[in-house]
Amino acid sequence: MTINETLVAQGYVIQATLAQDEYDGIQGEHTYWITLHHNNRKINFGYTAGCGHRHFPGHPMKGPKSQGFNSLTVADVEDNKKTVPNTPTLEDAMYALLMDCSTGRNSESFDEFCDDYGYDSDSRSAFKVYEACLDQYSKARKLGVDFEAMDELFEDF
Repeated sequence: MTINETLVAQGYVIQATLAQDEYDGIQGEHTYWITLHHNNRKINFGYTAGCGHRHFPGHPMKGPKSQGFNSLTVADVEDNKKTVPNTPTLEDAMYALLMDCSTGRNSESFDEFCDDYGYDSDSRSAFKVYEACLDQYSKARKLGVDFEAMDELFEDF
């Protein structure tokens, strides 16, 4: 059974709505607003992915030379602008949620968080990110996420 099938069997349901798409044909990212349902409860969070998470029916995207691709022509960039973001799967969204929750689960202090993720411990914006991670952990617990089971499920993800 796949991770996605296991999550569905456990009663998880995802709704993903594209909230923002800032791709210019060369670089950029897109954000989905995720609603994850489980046991008559739900959690909302943003899910952001880069230009590698896009598709164009008919042919693959062409990327910048720095990523090992040939130089892009103007036509390539215009073609790439026609790509659309990949909708996150249930397993993608759950994995992102689990990563956001890792700070709360591991009981990291703010200073440890900053050291682990390269933030300045004097930064107010870093503290907001830290608090958001703790908040996600609290919400995920209320949703009924079994973190030990998820660790096992996503072991090789």
